[in-house]
Amino acid sequence: MKVKIGSTICDSDKQPIMLILSGSEKQLIANMTPDAHKFCVYPKGSAEEGIKQFMEEGETPMAKKTSRKGGRKPC
Repeated sequence: MKVKIGSTICDSDKQPIMLILSGSEKQLIANMTPDAHKFCVYPKGSAEEGIKQFMEEGETPMAKKTSRKGGRKPC
C-alpha cells in the first residue's frame, strides 16, 4: 500500500502505514468498483481539476527529502 500526503508518498514495504477512517470513508471504500485503485479525500471547496492533477502526480515513491526544520523526516 502506498499513501500520498501532499507531495510525499509513503510505501508500506518500507515503513508501517496506518489509515484512520471514518464510518463514511469505510463505506465509500467498500463501494469502490473492482478496477478502482485510488481513493482521495480532500478539503471542501477544493477545485476538481486540482484534485485530479494531485491524483495523477507521483505514481511512484518520491526520493527522501530533508525537512526545512531538520527534525522531521518525510516518508
